[in-house]
Amino acid sequence: MISYDYIIQDPSGIHARPATQIAFFGMNQQDKITIIHDGQMIDGSNVIEVMNLHAQCGDTLTFQIEGEQEEKTLEALREVLDSLE
Repeated sequence: MISYDYIIQDPSGIHARPATQIAFFGMNQQDKITIIHDGQMIDGSNVIEVMNLHAQCGDTLTFQIEGEQEEKTLEALREVLDSLE
């Protein structure tokens, strides 16, 4: 398992559009993606759970990736997160 900390840069935080992009990415991966925010641990492929984090600008999301292609999945995830900014 590998982890990646992402600090939200978007002034609007994680609202519907970025939550959908994150969850869609998670749905299309073989590796399991878990997101941790303020003590909550959620399934990174569930758009409702991602939105319910109520993550704001400046908050840190910790992404945990577990599976056979962790490094490749992390690299692709970072591209998705960079596109949100």
